[in-house]
Amino acid sequence: MAAPAAAAEAEPIYGGGKVKPCGWPTTVALGGCTGTLVHPELVIFAAHCMEGGGGPSKATFGDNENSPAFSVTTKGCKAHPKYPGSSGFDVAFCRLSKAVTQVPIVPILMGCETQVLVPGAKVVAVGFGQANDGLGWGPKREVAMALNSVKDGEAFIGGAGKDTCYGDSGGPVYTQLTDGSWRVFGITSYGEYCGGGGYYSMMHTAIDWVEQNSGLDLTPCHQQGQWAPTAGCGAFPKSPGLGGSAWSTGCSTTDLSGPSSTCGAPYGGGGGGGTGGAPSGGGGTGGAPPPGGGGSGGTPSGGGSPNSGGGGFGGEGGEGSGGSGAGGNSGGGVNIGEPGCSTAPDCNACSSCAAHCTCATGDAEGCAVACAPYGPGSGPNGPNLGPEEPRSPDNGDVTGGCACRLAGTPRSSLPFVLLALSLAGITALRRRR
Repeated sequence: MAAPAAAAEAEPIYGGGKVKPCGWPTTVALGGCTGTLVHPELVIFAAHCMEGGGGPSKATFGDNENSPAFSVTTKGCKAHPKYPGSSGFDVAFCRLSKAVTQVPIVPILMGCETQVLVPGAKVVAVGFGQANDGLGWGPKREVAMALNSVKDGEAFIGGAGKDTCYGDSGGPVYTQLTDGSWRVFGITSYGEYCGGGGYYSMMHTAIDWVEQNSGLDLTPCHQQGQWAPTAGCGAFPKSPGLGGSAWSTGCSTTDLSGPSSTCGAPYGGGGGGGTGGAPSGGGGTGGAPPPGGGGSGGTPSGGGSPNSGGGGFGGEGGEGSGGSGAGGNSGGGVNIGEPGCSTAPDCNACSSCAAHCTCATGDAEGCAVACAPYGPGSGPNGPNLGPEEPRSPDNGDVTGGCACRLAGTPRSSLPFVLLALSLAGITALRRRR
């Protein structure tokens, strides 16, 4: 969203304010753009900040870019190869010349955690760009906003006077999980005008590329989007925006979470029961859980109380003999309402075309339009077809655009699909920040 400082326009944003000393310490200044420290050796920011150059020469830490606490030079900056041709890939990274180990890292939102990205979710954007406080470019500021929608791999956030602005490009958007710890997911990209809301690429969609090209593991709790906690999956900041520490100690804090269990059992925990599964050991018959993790649905084979241990991915427990039926996800499972319907394990468990499509693409609005011809009772295999009509043998093919392309799809649905895709392209006309 932010152009380099020389190209900045004097349009202020509203609704935000300066951070407290040591607030959001992983937000860094990049000389005209903003970035996020997501690993002691790596900063993520926006690909458009590299246009016309080789990337920022240094990452500046502190509460004001004009009076920094310290800076670290960069090396090996890269922009995502899908930028600018594909929506949602305004993503780049730089390796740092030395590790910044003293600053507590806010991890990237991954796997089943991304289910919190729903309309109305409260998020916080941070950056060093323009504002309406008369202090000019340089102070680190924050603004709390509502997430409006997720479409075509981008989040549309803010508006009505709450927004990021020029100079905030590449900066982070944070959200808080139910265990009190925070995650970072957004990358400030572009918008029509400051104060009217903006569009943000999302880190989790590009993590595989960043890890492959940087050689670093950025997700200590997940492996390729699946829950696979390591010893580093825990001790995450629970109050990164409150500050109260000092840059001389790297803004260290003692307000940390325990071992994370947001998508399953924590690292070192016993094998958690699946949704409706036995209270210890293996999950339900829907499949054995990964080591230390909960299964993801299925009828229980033991009959114990649901979700003891790590908790599964689904929102309801199986019936089970002797079990209580309604799983409560104790131990950290995330209730997403529909058993198995999650970006983490397998989208084929979703019970409707729209849910299946949204699971696979993250584009809830586009999926609702594209799947409308099927009606609310349509399952993953398509609409309620007559016995003479063929059903899809592969549980429905999700197209690159966002629609469920199913055998027996009526031709009348094609205009809906084309409309959804053409509207998505309009956002490319908005200005970067």
